[in-house]
Amino acid sequence: MACRGTVDRVPNRIGFLEGVRSPFSMAVEENDLFVVDENHVVRVYSIEPFAPRFTLGGKGNGPRELQYLPSPWVASEPIVVPDFMKSLRFTRGGQFREAVTYSDFPDFDPG
Repeated sequence: MACRGTVDRVPNRIGFLEGVRSPFSMAVEENDLFVVDENHVVRVYSIEPFAPRFTLGGKGNGPRELQYLPSPWVASEPIVVPDFMKSLRFTRGGQFREAVTYSDFPDFDPG
């Protein structure tokens, strides 16, 4: 039985998240599905038709990598992928724009 008000919103299977064992978070914006996997990678899929588009981030210390699991913010432009140490900015097409490191701020305290 579905909860009141959800009968018309129960999801259908649209595809398989290849390479994702345990999704950390998901977001939907327009026709794009954003899935964060256990390797700190944001995988972007088109919903209709369901297909992988590109990936962002990854676990590591490099300029385009993340130390902690991110929670992406998605708007029409840009895609912002923050963790506790920095934010990565990408275009909606997946092109890297910049990394903003929080330790550059004078009062940053990672504790």
